[in-house]
Amino acid sequence: MSSEELERTEHEDAALRVEQELERTMVAMQTMRRIAVAMTRNNDWTIMGKSADGEDLAYLKGTGADKIMAAVGLSRRIEDGPEIDWQEDDGGKYYTVRYRVALLNREGMTLIVEDGFCSSRDLFFGTIKGTPKPLEKVDMTMIQRKALNNACVRAVSRLLGLREIPVSQLKKAGIEPTSRVVYGGSKKKAAAPPAAKKKASAKKEPTRAIDDERPDFSDDEIDFSGRK
Repeated sequence: MSSEELERTEHEDAALRVEQELERTMVAMQTMRRIAVAMTRNNDWTIMGKSADGEDLAYLKGTGADKIMAAVGLSRRIEDGPEIDWQEDDGGKYYTVRYRVALLNREGMTLIVEDGFCSSRDLFFGTIKGTPKPLEKVDMTMIQRKALNNACVRAVSRLLGLREIPVSQLKKAGIEPTSRVVYGGSKKKAAAPPAAKKKASAKKEPTRAIDDERPDFSDDEIDFSGRK
């Protein structure tokens, strides 16, 4: 075999090894997604927005991110923050808090770094009926906590590909999000799934909340990567 043929063979072998490693990584990530979603409950997701074809999209909440981190052995490290950015507009002064967080695996290797933000005009902590609170009435500690929580949620969601999940996919895993964000308004309860509604004719029949049910998450049931 000539030196050129030998070099070409080595390059082909190297390319094959890279391809095989990528395939193993994709399979591992797909498995981790299934495990991650199986750890969550209905109230760990919220519906916010729709896809291009009009389907509801679900986003992971902080409670779900915490469960997933514990299940797959992730820990967090604060890389930067809290950073407070003061601004002013026609509505007066306000501030935005930023945290930067790294997620680590069990060996302490950094897997991803993400930023999280929260404003003093946050819908929950910074307003009353849609009107911003006076700054002295806003609890900065809660704004900081939410910014840190948002960083962790973004990191977990991005790492595991759990962003903008179609609700139909979660339903296949036995999960029915229980809240919905209404743009320009507030957060409200999502419509109760049929399995959680009590029927008048079944008063004597014992029932249990859907959140107490463990989702059946078999390999052929859902694929969060979109691969068939």
